[in-house]
Amino acid sequence: MRIIHTSDWHLGHTLMDKTREDEMKAFFSFLIETIKEKKVDALLISGDIFDTGTPSNAALNLYYSFLASIRDTECKDVFVIAGNHDSPSLLSAPKEVLNMINIHVYATKEDIEPYVLDDKVVILPIPFPRDQELRRLEDGESIKEEDDRLRLAIEELYKRKKKKTAALHPSLPIVAMGHLMATNITAEDKPNLYIGGLGTIDSGSFPKTLSYVALGHIHKKMNLNSSGTICYSGSPIPFSFKEAKDTKVLKLVEIEGREIKVNDIVIPRFRNLYQITGDKDTIEKELKGLVENKEKGWVSIEITESGVSSSVRSMCESLTEGSGIEVIHIKDTTISK
Repeated sequence: MRIIHTSDWHLGHTLMDKTREDEMKAFFSFLIETIKEKKVDALLISGDIFDTGTPSNAALNLYYSFLASIRDTECKDVFVIAGNHDSPSLLSAPKEVLNMINIHVYATKEDIEPYVLDDKVVILPIPFPRDQELRRLEDGESIKEEDDRLRLAIEELYKRKKKKTAALHPSLPIVAMGHLMATNITAEDKPNLYIGGLGTIDSGSFPKTLSYVALGHIHKKMNLNSSGTICYSGSPIPFSFKEAKDTKVLKLVEIEGREIKVNDIVIPRFRNLYQITGDKDTIEKELKGLVENKEKGWVSIEITESGVSSSVRSMCESLTEGSGIEVIHIKDTTISK
């Protein structure tokens, strides 16, 4: 059994008002070819399909066009869970029709139902745990008490659903899906990421007998345990200049009996993002280097020298004219807010 885990597509996302549609179309072509090449049996999409709860027609068209293209592959089943950016009602609206072609949508806690794949593995899809679905708010509750109550409710949800699933299918491995914030990140990931917020759970609270946990919510790929079986796949493209240097991946999960193997499949970079910070001379030198090297992509510039903002903007236009480089963001850091 071969499964691909992906998440956080954020269809409809824009960067400085620039559409990401071309990049997502390229990603979907890569994903389809990967599914064919690896002979993938199932696809798990762990939330944040859309960037907002009211996606544009273009974003909806991207989503449904991709789902339609799955029919040309050997992938038998697709599992979609709602993320915090998704509208449960919008995702759920076509689920009865999609279910007829083995595309299974889980938008709320009430939708959670284990699904057996070819009598080989059970998929346990758990969508984003919304506060109102999990717990009763109490008057006078402190922030810490609220956090503890939500965290315990999330942990209990996973334990309860896993226990029920294991009772129904005791001999099969269980692959859980989730869209939430979890901690216990490996040391190499910690310096570059802040983790926190209400509902943050410890990865050690996931039931130990889960064979794999396919997570969404964090845009950076990361493993939350030493065996690499509790994973964030990360987003397929960088959604900000801060993510520009991140390696984007698909998680390929291979299951043979109770044995499980997880590998990264690196996603090509469909558009480069560059950041330049410095005084006018530094900006000119680095921008000229990108153009002379015939690089292509979008550039964000932060000016650290006062009084040169206007001339830097003119210089950028002049240097990049007719090239594959486009400056889409300029910030003068010397001007107080």
